[in-house]
Amino acid sequence: RDHILSKHLSEKPLHCSKCEYTCMTKQQLNRHVLYKHSTNKPYTCSKCEYSCVTQQRLNEHILSKHSRRNKPFSCSNCIYTCMTKQHLNRHILSKHSRNKPYSCTKCIYTCVTQQDLNRHNLFKHSTNKPFSCCKCTYVCVTKQRLNEHILSKHSRNKPFSCSNCLYTGVTKQKLNQHILSKHSRNKPYSCTKCEYTCVRQHLNQHVLSKHSRNKPFSCSKCIYTCITQQHLNRHNLYKHSSNKQLSCSKCIYTCVT
Repeated sequence: RDHILSKHLSEKPLHCSKCEYTCMTKQQLNRHVLYKHSTNKPYTCSKCEYSCVTQQRLNEHILSKHSRRNKPFSCSNCIYTCMTKQHLNRHILSKHSRNKPYSCTKCIYTCVTQQDLNRHNLFKHSTNKPFSCCKCTYVCVTKQRLNEHILSKHSRNKPFSCSNCLYTGVTKQKLNQHILSKHSRNKPYSCTKCEYTCVRQHLNQHVLSKHSRNKPFSCSKCIYTCITQQHLNRHNLYKHSSNKQLSCSKCIYTCVT
């Protein structure tokens, strides 16, 4: 009953004042505010910049992101592996289900739960992004997202390396995502407008980015247009930034990451 109330009912009377999260009970709302918006996160990960409010959350993070132990549950559709059956079911439902009844009114994103749609709207379409990166133009809605960005884009310690190319990542999960996206031969999702194929929900992003005529964000320095503020920030960083700290030792090439 709690699961149905939480995940599948479209009408959720309680709203978070800081984001688009909605829920059925006061207990769920309090837990959401505590985990997502609390500034007091005394438990910190020794291997990355992740912080949280409880020891249990920290243990789950370490187990999920940094554990080198065998992950006994594996997805039959991709290379995803995890520690619990619950995580596997959630992955299959989110990444491989063709039945996605919830759709975004601002883009072509579709998903399986109202919670996923709320999170999409918050991260992709929210204009209130108070957290900004001190090393580039990236902005986001949560401190956790900012920490993940800094760790992924600006950290020089990337212990996980791809055996097929020069890619290195900060977590095993990032490496698996890279392998799945770049090196997997099984790409069941195909674009109806071009020959693009992919392994999961990247198809929506591709169609929106490459084939949509509605690109409301435009660059003030060139004719580039795009569908999200995040894409525009990335364009400005890579194409127009004068702060390119990394340089090639064999030629005059410089870059930001």
